[in-house]
Amino acid sequence: TQSVDYFGPCVNCAARVEALASGGQILISEETADMVAPLMEPGAVQFVHMGSFSLKGIVASVGIVQAVPTRLSLREFPPLAPASVVLEEPRRDPAGLQICEKCTRPMLCDHCDRKGGSRR
Repeated sequence: TQSVDYFGPCVNCAARVEALASGGQILISEETADMVAPLMEPGAVQFVHMGSFSLKGIVASVGIVQAVPTRLSLREFPPLAPASVVLEEPRRDPAGLQICEKCTRPMLCDHCDRKGGSRR
């Protein structure tokens, strides 16, 4: 077929954010909200910051924003419970040092920005 298949870290992040949403709820990352907010008609959409979450397969925590069309502002959704977040325990080497997601070495590496590995 000639269909296009999208993949990569951005798509993975979008899928994790989508998985947090309840039916009818619009959740986006803070980064996406910062890009689309200036494009919205003033007062058309309310952006509600829901907090930062650790999502499976995503190195940094992701700020989650709920986008609510103003005319639907009376809708209520359940809170984003930590149980609904897909958490992944960090990988560790045999000595118990956390493995860097960028370089796959123990966190004592000095060539990435995550120095000073932590033990359990």
